Amino acid sequence: MPVQYSIRENGGFLHIKATGKLKSEDINDLLQKLSKDNMLRREHVTLFDTTGAEGESLTDTEFTEVLKMLSEFPDKLIARKLAILIKDKRFTKHAVKYQALSSDFGVPAKVFNTLFEATTWLMSEKD
Repeated sequence: MPVQYSIRENGGFLHIKATGKLKSEDINDLLQKLSKDNMLRREHVTLFDTTGAEGESLTDTEFTEVLKMLSEFPDKLIARKLAILIKDKRFTKHAVKYQALSSDFGVPAKVFNTLFEATTWLMSEKD
C-alpha cells in the first residue's frame, strides 16, 4: 500500500507515510480509513511523511477533491497541527499549496526537510 499510517500518543499523534507514486486515490482511501478509526482522537497532530515516495501524480483537480473530503469529516480528519515532511522539490508544489490552504481549515501547517524539525514543531506549543 502506497500510503500507511500509525497512531501514537494515545491517539494524539498521526504519522502518515507515503511510498511509491502518490496518487489522489491513495490519499482518499487513507482519509476514508481514518474517518472510521476510533483510535484517532479529535485533538491530534499529523506528520505526513513523503520521504519514502518516488513522486506524486496529483493534478490540481484531484488535490481539490482531497481537500473536499477533509471538509466532510472535520472532527476526525482536521488536525490541530500538520507537518509535511518532504525530501526534495518534487513534493514542494502541493505541500506548499496545502500549507497555504490549511488556514481555511484553521490548521497551522508547515513544510519540513528533516524529521527532527517536523516532530519538534508538532510537539511544541507554538504554531
